Amino acid sequence: MWRELLHRSAWLAAGSAVGRLLPLLALMSSGHRFDAQGYATVSASYSWAGVAMSLSSAGLATVMVQRIGAIDDRRVQRALVSYYGVRALAASLTLAALVAAFGAPALVSIFGPTIDRSVAVPAAIAGAMWSQVAIAVAALNGCHRARAASGVLAACGLLQGGAMTVAMIASDRPLVTAWAIAAGSAAAATIALLRLRRLLGGGLLGARSEAPPPPAVSIWASPVLWHTLASAAVLPVGFFASAFVARGPDGTHQLALYFALEQIYQVVVYLPAVMGQTLLPMVARRLHARADAERRLMRRLTRLALLAAAIGLVLAALLGSDAGALVHLLHNPVVQPADAWALRWMVAAASLAFSLSMLGGAMLGRGQIMRAGQLNLMWAVLFVGTTLALGSHGTAGLQCARACAAVVLIGATSWLLRKPAARGSST
Repeated sequence: MWRELLHRSAWLAAGSAVGRLLPLLALMSSGHRFDAQGYATVSASYSWAGVAMSLSSAGLATVMVQRIGAIDDRRVQRALVSYYGVRALAASLTLAALVAAFGAPALVSIFGPTIDRSVAVPAAIAGAMWSQVAIAVAALNGCHRARAASGVLAACGLLQGGAMTVAMIASDRPLVTAWAIAAGSAAAATIALLRLRRLLGGGLLGARSEAPPPPAVSIWASPVLWHTLASAAVLPVGFFASAFVARGPDGTHQLALYFALEQIYQVVVYLPAVMGQTLLPMVARRLHARADAERRLMRRLTRLALLAAAIGLVLAALLGSDAGALVHLLHNPVVQPADAWALRWMVAAASLAFSLSMLGGAMLGRGQIMRAGQLNLMWAVLFVGTTLALGSHGTAGLQCARACAAVVLIGATSWLLRKPAARGSST
């Protein structure tokens, strides 16, 4: 299992290195192109793509991967991809329409004048399109096609990152770059869906009627509902929590600092996230084939996760001991020497990513999607509550809140995974 995990993770990591990191690197370079307000505007537009994906597609994508990961029948896999893909498309388009209609006044009410309100429409388009990329990559991963998923990620990153780079070279207006993010995301979604159709066969839309019905559960026990809530408790909560620092003293700088550190955080945690995505269908298939292996597998995974957390925190402490060198290394005018503690706490939170990703992949692959949602909601409450309590510390307080909430989440998830799961439930 471990050799297969590393093999798949290596393929997805290679695609991710181009696919997700290239746009992030292009975005990080915009700190030298725009002032603090322009940088915050472009960053908000890009960040919304991830937020929209979490709200409209992440729950459906995860449940889809968990179901098709344990199935070898290509016809049934194609039907399940169609079944969940159509629902994700409807959800993302509905969300995009709401953002396009009401996003501009919402930006003003949340962030004040820090962000250009006209960015709402391109952000809505980028969010809807990136949701479809996420569904396509998740479907390929669930079908155990890591190499194909890697290629799609790389192609999408070239399109999105390339569009951003060209826009920044051609114009010094942040809104032009925001529209480039939308255009690159639309091209990426087209490539991703065409590739998925080619690999799984034609007639994806017509195949959904052949999908086996999901387990009959009440709406309050729905895996899709709970994982959507779980996803909404992670990236979107951080996005909206940044409004607290934007409203505080020196709000424009603090918001720009939040986005600058968030981009670095996403670069650091992306490889761990890939491992979690890879682990999910593998655990689902292994437990489907051998239910008696569950207890030993969960204990082994939790031990590895706790070891990864301990090593990560030690490395974070070593890196944070010379925060001035880190600030110099970043070479981003938004991050100043006075922001050293915000940088230290961000590194501490990022150091826990491998542990969180491994535990999350194990719990979702085990089928405990409702429990994962409840744990992430607990994390969100801790994160927001601690951020409010540390509000006077700005972005440093927000990053500290995230790191502390992550430690609690790791402990709670490890304890629950070591307990036997209820049989006959995928919630």
